[in-house]
Amino acid sequence: MSLSKVTLSNIINASDFDLLVGEIESEWFECKRQPYQIEKESQKRELAKDVSSFANAQGGYIFIGVRTKTSITHFGDEVEKIRPFDQSLLNTNQYHDIIKEWVYPEVENVSIQWKPTKNDSRKGVVVIHIPEQHESLKPFLIKKTLDGEKYSEIVFGYAKRKRDISDHLSVIDLQAALRTGLNYENTLRDRLDNLELLVQQLVDQSVMTADRIEELISERIERALENE
Repeated sequence: MSLSKVTLSNIINASDFDLLVGEIESEWFECKRQPYQIEKESQKRELAKDVSSFANAQGGYIFIGVRTKTSITHFGDEVEKIRPFDQSLLNTNQYHDIIKEWVYPEVENVSIQWKPTKNDSRKGVVVIHIPEQHESLKPFLIKKTLDGEKYSEIVFGYAKRKRDISDHLSVIDLQAALRTGLNYENTLRDRLDNLELLVQQLVDQSVMTADRIEELISERIERALENE
């Protein structure tokens, strides 16, 4: 059974990362053996992909400084060893800047902390916590403006956490998803327009019926007076 978010939070608060050994990565738990090499564009994109994939699902935790191996008994990778490192090897502000630059809309309340281990305060593990996001903000897209000498190009993608993998949609699947959304929006707008027209017709009919009733009453009163 995978670790719950509450258990992961308790482990982080206690800095007792050895408790992770033997645990399996899941929809809300991922491990990296070393920091992202953010001097490379591909690694910046990898960070953006991992964070946005959790944001598009149920949120979760990324632990940096935790080595995994393929599990022979479970689906997903298993934590093999804690590999803590010096705090100077990672600048959390740079990570925040990259996430803000590469992901749209902005993922709310992302926390990035270097946490010293329980047994050695000089070495620690970095924990990235992505809280569960409001549905109204989704989907979170990976985006980047590439500035060339003659033009600027916007590149974007979509990733969502599934089991223990940050699954990246292909351009075909992404286009299909966007097309479905746009078609649904257009269909919904047409239905609302038709509903508004129907309501207006009913209102007009009600007004006409009220006017006709008033005419009939007036006619009966006039006939009654004539017969006196």
